[in-house]
Amino acid sequence: MTTDYLERGLHEFEHGNFKTAKEHFTQIIDKADDSDDISETLKRRAVCWHELGHYNDAIDDANRIIKLDPKSTSGYAICGNALTKLGKFEDALNVFRLGLKIDSNDPDIKNGLKGMQMDIMEGFEKNSKEGTYDAVKMSSQEPYPGDYELEILEREIMCKWGLNEFPALDLTIPDTQKAMREYQNAIQLKKAGNDKHALEKLRMALRYDPADFTLRGEIASLLHEMGEHREAFQHVQCIPGDFRLPKYWKIGGKILSALELPVHAEAWLRSGSKADKTDVEMPLLFQNIRVKRLYGPLTEGTKVNVVFTQYGRSIQAAEDIKHGDACFRDKAAVLAQTLDTIHVPACNHCAKCLMRAEDYFGKDVLARDAELRKIVHRHWPVRPTIECKGCGTQTIYCSTECRDESWSMYHQVLCTSVNPAVEQLHAVAAQYKTLARDNRCWKGLWNASYSPFVLAKIWASVICLAHNLATQEGRQMPTAADWTMAKSPFRKFIAYGSTSVIGVIPKMVQIMQEVFDNAHLPAHFRYKITNKEFDGRYYQASCNVQAFSDPAPPFSIFMRNMARDGKRDVVMPYTRAEPEDALFAGMFPLHACLNHSCDNNVEVLDGHPGVSVKARRQIKKGEELCTTYINTRMPRKERRAWLYRGYNFWCQCPRCKYEGDGPDKCTECGKVAKDDGRDKYPGCGKCHLAWYCSTGCQKAAWKKGHKRICKKC
Repeated sequence: MTTDYLERGLHEFEHGNFKTAKEHFTQIIDKADDSDDISETLKRRAVCWHELGHYNDAIDDANRIIKLDPKSTSGYAICGNALTKLGKFEDALNVFRLGLKIDSNDPDIKNGLKGMQMDIMEGFEKNSKEGTYDAVKMSSQEPYPGDYELEILEREIMCKWGLNEFPALDLTIPDTQKAMREYQNAIQLKKAGNDKHALEKLRMALRYDPADFTLRGEIASLLHEMGEHREAFQHVQCIPGDFRLPKYWKIGGKILSALELPVHAEAWLRSGSKADKTDVEMPLLFQNIRVKRLYGPLTEGTKVNVVFTQYGRSIQAAEDIKHGDACFRDKAAVLAQTLDTIHVPACNHCAKCLMRAEDYFGKDVLARDAELRKIVHRHWPVRPTIECKGCGTQTIYCSTECRDESWSMYHQVLCTSVNPAVEQLHAVAAQYKTLARDNRCWKGLWNASYSPFVLAKIWASVICLAHNLATQEGRQMPTAADWTMAKSPFRKFIAYGSTSVIGVIPKMVQIMQEVFDNAHLPAHFRYKITNKEFDGRYYQASCNVQAFSDPAPPFSIFMRNMARDGKRDVVMPYTRAEPEDALFAGMFPLHACLNHSCDNNVEVLDGHPGVSVKARRQIKKGEELCTTYINTRMPRKERRAWLYRGYNFWCQCPRCKYEGDGPDKCTECGKVAKDDGRDKYPGCGKCHLAWYCSTGCQKAAWKKGHKRICKKC
């Protein structure tokens, strides 16, 4: 009977009758027992599902194929193609990569990758128009958490400096005509560059007409330019708010910023922006003041500054940086070990690798080889392993300092001895190897490359900080202001996602809600996570996590030490393979300000604790530091499509400006080649990544910027 179904199924399959063929193959699969090999039948049915547009069913069959025959690439090819059709390009890419690990030359997977790239580009060319991105308009000007206390402090400083007092003025008999003449003289002197005498004329004009608000504003502006900020503010604040023109709100904001009174500077610029919504400078000034006060402490002692442009935050060189120099180091706001390396012992708080010699060599090998034991004893670094007092070996640290700091910052909410619901998260982590065979279609549990503990630590950190703020004020329960203040450290991380993930990983949403709102937690630690907040935190992590590891793990130190040992040959037979790194994913506040360029001038390296950013070439003062978000070896068109889909922007870096998409269009002037069957435009003879309709266009592009990015130069 099985043979009959197979023959009928193959006949229908070959004639393209996939619905009927699928039914015959299903009969075979349903009647099979554990001893039957149904891999080939599953492959054919998966293809039928795919051709019928039932892509999720094709994925289910592909996963069964992988489980039956893990060394076969066909399941990965089928699954990747189905995920592509569902528009899950990142998942498809991960699946194709797993298949290429088995056979790097598999033609079905290579064709699947090509098809996926075409789908990405066709979809965005059809549905997306390249446009500009204005981060200033998207940024909030709302008061920042904690501003109320800082505002009070600034007000005290302003009173001490007499900023709210009227400036001294020798009045004379009012005469508006004389005032006008002095004002016009001041304007001419200012144009001639004689600021000192221009100021004298403005003061004289004000003596004749002390109620002229324009004179007050002009004096304030000139004093600000001359660096006399305190007197400048005295003049501009004399203008009543209802009569204060937008340009004087702007001057006041600049003066207060120069006086390092950021909260009041932001307030003036906020009022000015409301008064004139067409002014593009004030919102930018506002964001730069805010960025300076938030990121200034993080950049102290480094070679960089954080600034705000129309594209958002960016990192600029504060001085000339040499090739190979470290630009800055950054410590993670939260971190968690990746699920595929949790078997490698490491500190849960600082990511230091805690691998012991017996973890690498094995206890049996060390027990039977005395010489090896001696060498290991001499050269393997001893790193203590400190267990959590509550959950024991479930959470380990490199020191009591890391253990205690972790407890204070977040672990008191995530320790299973306090909060048994967290066992659900540990269960997801423990099941990773099994679930990975499901190609990250984790039955509604998880779908990201980083650990869900990254999200858990964000919420746990917020809860602990809110509780600490309340305790400092003698309150048992955090107030709304405490919660707002506790969330502020994570406002530094952007979040972009085009769709909700709630329907993709509903079980993880439920787990997180149970972890932070259950009867085992004390009332001050309980927190309700809404679907909207889950989406926001998920995309915050997805947009900002950076992989890193201990730059000096024990094995590397051992090998370096052993190189000088005369008996190193004893060890060599046992050290042919390097151990797996304890890989972590972290969210770094300063690193998160690095923008993308396909011509990146910095690279991110491991740098305990956290990451180190190093210059790939010489960087001049004021130049932006850029890393790369994607594999920049892809052609221009594919790079830009991936960046638009993943990060919602069209790359305008030097490479994307001065490389082309093909010989049918001039890279410089955009002229389209005639479709007459002849050769298209010739390419750059050095890099073959740009095409020109004429020698003139080629020379123009070379001068503008192609020279710098041309591969052969």
